[in-house]
Amino acid sequence: MIGIIGGYGDIGHYVVETLLSMKNETLLIGARKQKDMFYNYKSVKYQYVDLCDESSLEDFAKKCTVIINCSGLNENMTEKLLCKVQKYKCSYIEPQFNKSIKKQNGNTNAIVQGVGSMPGLSGVLPVFLSEKFQEVKGVKLYYIGQGKFTPKSAKDFLEGIFDKDNLSMVRYEQGKVYPNFIKENEILPAFNKRYALLPYFDREAKEICEFLSLEYAEFYIALENNLTYRVLRKAREKYKNNPGQTIEDLCNASQIDSAKYGQCGFVVSIEGTIQNQEKFLTLILKADNASLLTGIAIASMANILIREKNRPNNNVLSMWQYQTYIPELAKEILDSSGVYTEEYTCSIETLSEMEEGEI
Repeated sequence: MIGIIGGYGDIGHYVVETLLSMKNETLLIGARKQKDMFYNYKSVKYQYVDLCDESSLEDFAKKCTVIINCSGLNENMTEKLLCKVQKYKCSYIEPQFNKSIKKQNGNTNAIVQGVGSMPGLSGVLPVFLSEKFQEVKGVKLYYIGQGKFTPKSAKDFLEGIFDKDNLSMVRYEQGKVYPNFIKENEILPAFNKRYALLPYFDREAKEICEFLSLEYAEFYIALENNLTYRVLRKAREKYKNNPGQTIEDLCNASQIDSAKYGQCGFVVSIEGTIQNQEKFLTLILKADNASLLTGIAIASMANILIREKNRPNNNVLSMWQYQTYIPELAKEILDSSGVYTEEYTCSIETLSEMEEGEI
């Protein structure tokens, strides 16, 4: 049985819907209150879960083969849940990177973190495309997404700005990072809009650069010139002085913008060698909204854990690392209903020039 803590939430309900479309037999939603969201599905069960009550977590965990955490637990609560995961040998999926997971020892099943759109697909897609190359030279990745920040996710995002593993306004070249700059009024192919591109270089981006032995890489968050973008431009300095207000501002801005700007996705371009020739491949992925895409990614990861017999156990891995063990992971996501993809044998610059001529 797959258990989804927070299965009625913004992302959780998309996880449940996707798992249902994958014909999973029984799903167990853990929450404080039952909702009428899935009452037509006999295969969806509800169980009361109090995240502060260890006996409640234990009663939930012992019924599950895989547990998906869509609740935004703090690190202390996550540790309590992980103790139950270990006890009952469940596999565990965490959408973010959680420092408390590193403290877990002796786990006898799969624990996967960084599962979703970003992080998650932002690492899986470069690895997936790289599998088509003999050797990879460089990567350019653009995440287009206007999701809604909760206070917890906003706090995690803003604190990530100051994490020693996360850098903003840089690009990667020959093993070092160099200054990069916001690019405004840029066209991204297939999205038919102009964006401000905010450079980033987080833990996942660094791991991808090292794993693929890249000569260069650039990673961007693409936002329209909206409230969220304007808050983020000033967030680094403001968060130091007034973290509570910055969190509130980011939540409010994202709530307003998400009602106006729905579509999200990725543009990923790789340069490298195919059959001894220098080539480019560019993948465009689109979905109706950020929560849907994240839900599809999480559900696909859960389905892999249930289905695959040769998956790695006894490890804490990132989603992108699972792609290196099980190449079918990316394909399952790309083939999902609700996801549109196109692949081109040219660079993103060439595609953008073609599109700019049409606008």
